Amino acid sequence: MVDNINEYLNKVKSNNILLKGKPYILYIKNTSNDVLISTVISYVLPEILKSDNLKDQAVTKLCVKIGKSLVKYLHHKEYNLYCDHFNSFDDSFVNKTNFINNEMNYEYYFNNQYFSLEKGLSFDDFINKIFPKILSDEEDFVKYGLDLLTVVAEKSDLFSINDFYDFEEKISYRVLLMDTNAKNSFLQMLSFDYSKLPMIYTPND
Repeated sequence: MVDNINEYLNKVKSNNILLKGKPYILYIKNTSNDVLISTVISYVLPEILKSDNLKDQAVTKLCVKIGKSLVKYLHHKEYNLYCDHFNSFDDSFVNKTNFINNEMNYEYYFNNQYFSLEKGLSFDDFINKIFPKILSDEEDFVKYGLDLLTVVAEKSDLFSINDFYDFEEKISYRVLLMDTNAKNSFLQMLSFDYSKLPMIYTPND
C-alpha cells in the first residue's frame, strides 16, 4: 500500500508536467513522502471513524487542515535548518548553504534564487524572505490537501473519495469511505484489551 503511494509521489516529484500549474509545487517537492502520507492518514481516519452521518463529514475543511499542516511543517523545518547552520558556523552570512537538501556546500538555493541571509532572522522574517506567497488563501490549501487526499485514496486500499447527490435537498456532497476490511482491522486494534497481554516486566521488577 505505502509502496504504491511512494512510487507515485516520486513520479510526481520528478515530473514537472504533472505539477504544472500547481501552486504548491515547491512544498510537495521539498517534503518527504513519509510526512505527506502520514499527515493525510492522521487527518482522514479520525474524520471517517467519528462521522456516523456521511453528511457530517467536512471534507473541504479537512483538505484545508492537511494543506496548512504541511505548509507549517516545511516552514518550521527550513527555519530550524537555518538556525542550526548558524549555530554551526561563525560567519555572519550564509551565502552558500543549501538548506532545502540539507547539504553542507555553502549554497542556499530555493525557488531558482540564491539568498544571502543575515544571522538572527525571526521565523516570520525568514519565511517572508524565502517562501513566496504562493499559497495565499483557503482555496490554495484546499487544492493541496485534496490532491494529496486523492493520491492516497487511489493508491491505497484504506479509503475512497465518493461524490453523492441528495435529490430531496438538491445538493451534492463529497464523502470519505473506509474500506470495510481496513476499517474492521483498525477498529479491532482500537478495541483490543491490552491489559490481557502478558507482562514482560512485572510491577515488582
